[in-house]
Amino acid sequence: MRKLIALVNRIRNENPALQTTWNIWFAEVQNDQLLCYGKTDDEKENRIFVVVNMDPNNTQGGWIKIPLEELGISPGIDFEMNDLLTGNKFKWNGEWNYVELNPQIFPAHIFRIVQ
Repeated sequence: MRKLIALVNRIRNENPALQTTWNIWFAEVQNDQLLCYGKTDDEKENRIFVVVNMDPNNTQGGWIKIPLEELGISPGIDFEMNDLLTGNKFKWNGEWNYVELNPQIFPAHIFRIVQ
């Protein structure tokens, strides 16, 4: 648990979007057990998107809506979601993308959006 807390603190320190409590927006999601929100820095260069499984016992999945225009992402263009917790990288395209989280493995994603 200490390693995870240290990792989250390092991620927070390395990403300007996570260093303030303002400029947060919540994403539309098709599963009430998933909490999705995003933050950017002032220049919208550091774009963070967080997905959390609120169910501590069960894997939860669902479609989430990324506000492309708000994030400066052109429709129809692939963009990369780098999970800062696991190091995994995902290619996404379009507003709606599927996420699944098993709380026994990792209950959340902290994505940095790369275009």
